[in-house]
Amino acid sequence: MNNFGTLYKYEVKKIVCKKLFAVMCVLLLVLIALTPFSSLFGAYYENGEPVGSSLDIYKIEQSRKMALSGRTIDNELLKETVEAYRQVPDELRYTSTPEYREYAIGYNEIFSFIRMSTGMDFKAIKAWEPDEEELYKSRKETLNRYFEESFITDAELKFWKEKNDKIDGPFTYTYHDAYEILIDSFQTVSVIVMAFIAIVLSGLFPNEKVLKTDQLILSNVLGRKSTFAAKLLAGITVSLGCSLILSAILFVECLGYYGTQGFEFPFIMVFSASAIDISVGQVCVIAYLVLQAAVLLWAIIVMVMSEFLKNGIATLAISMVFIIAGGMISFPVSMRVAGQIWDWLPTNYPAIWNMFDERTLPVAGKCFISWKVVPIIYLLIGAVLFFIGKRKYERVSAE
Repeated sequence: MNNFGTLYKYEVKKIVCKKLFAVMCVLLLVLIALTPFSSLFGAYYENGEPVGSSLDIYKIEQSRKMALSGRTIDNELLKETVEAYRQVPDELRYTSTPEYREYAIGYNEIFSFIRMSTGMDFKAIKAWEPDEEELYKSRKETLNRYFEESFITDAELKFWKEKNDKIDGPFTYTYHDAYEILIDSFQTVSVIVMAFIAIVLSGLFPNEKVLKTDQLILSNVLGRKSTFAAKLLAGITVSLGCSLILSAILFVECLGYYGTQGFEFPFIMVFSASAIDISVGQVCVIAYLVLQAAVLLWAIIVMVMSEFLKNGIATLAISMVFIIAGGMISFPVSMRVAGQIWDWLPTNYPAIWNMFDERTLPVAGKCFISWKVVPIIYLLIGAVLFFIGKRKYERVSAE
């Protein structure tokens, strides 16, 4: 019982050799395999009639975006974009018209950038006389107004305005579908992984009692002291291992099918509420690394909760409530503290709009961007929970 390595390997085997684990792994692999390609399935409709497969239409869009890749978003490209959209009819579902596919489908991301930067609607953009200086100036002003209305502190407002003012145009458009799909898939992958952890680990400690092995473990002092750490480390290993493997598979799928181009594409053209001068490729790396910190803390929370409740079903139910509630409940921006705590929970934080929004951690007059400090907070909380759970586990005596 005092051989920690042997005990750790045994606990890992107890997790991965169950049928439940195998079934969950198969389901996760299927979901991850399909996630990056979900928009390519089915037929593409125009005016209510199928005109081809979604894959065929995407290939057209992809080729046209690649043709624009590397061009500066200046007056010339802005004029091309506006002229292309002038061919599209003023309809609510204008993206489902033949004119959109024929003329504008390759310019859709540049059009979105114009709309987000200026606040103009579809008709106003079509009537707009392109001016790159006006566009980039408007982008800064629009984002600064957003910050002013976001209930952030004066220090945060100054912090973000300074960063925003340093971002100057013109930007360069680059085909970047792989990274945008990785960003779009991020929350889906996060929810899948969190649910997997809750299902697989919720019975780790309660099963000792069910299988009548708790008396054997707790009757040995060395076993009692080392078993908790071995179980927790085994659960963390399995959780992080699965999360890293799934993330790696997703990266391989996206970069392999959609291409590696566009790593340097500005993130602010994808997420207009950000004033961080960072690329979409960097965002993907940061987001999926921060996910691992959230996975680590969530695994510890589930296992420690199962030790306190001594009931796997109750642990699973509570865990799933948190996961589901994270996607359903949001606090008004005026409730800053409550909303920030809620959004920074490990089940909620792995979402691009939480990770890269304007809410920082203000300390001593300085503002720390959340994705730089939240992983550290998670590690500290995880360490505290480890010692709380360990103390609880070691104080239990066999019945």
